[in-house]
Amino acid sequence: FDTLKESIYDVHFVTITDYKPQTDDRHLMVRMKVGGTTDTGSNYRYAMQRINTSSSVVQSANDSKIWLAYNIGLNREGLNGSFYLYNAGDSTKFTFLTSCNVHFGIGIDYNYQSGVHDSANSVNGLEFSASAGNVEHGTFSLYGIRYS
Repeated sequence: FDTLKESIYDVHFVTITDYKPQTDDRHLMVRMKVGGTTDTGSNYRYAMQRINTSSSVVQSANDSKIWLAYNIGLNREGLNGSFYLYNAGDSTKFTFLTSCNVHFGIGIDYNYQSGVHDSANSVNGLEFSASAGNVEHGTFSLYGIRYS
């Protein structure tokens, strides 16, 4: 997404429907755009709870992205989920997200996580990428929510 209309909306909601990677068994990540340019620096922190046959907690600090899900299958059910994005338009605050999704990878995988772009900048876009290959299957929708 190249614009969030961050000066209008205080909270953003993103839905992901039937996402499948170009290549089997890949991860899905998100990065923030600042001034129209994707931030690939080490400005991200996240924690992900994976609930599957081998449940685990994945955490990272000073990372170059926020992983939304691991091991997404190409030939199985796609990923479906959503996340909220907070403070994107406030250049004095960090931008946070909370996310949950489900997909069929190694088995049924349910992931929920929190993450932060820990640089006080106005975030005006989002970039999704896979751990390899392209993001070419699925629908990504963006909604703005205004405080009343």
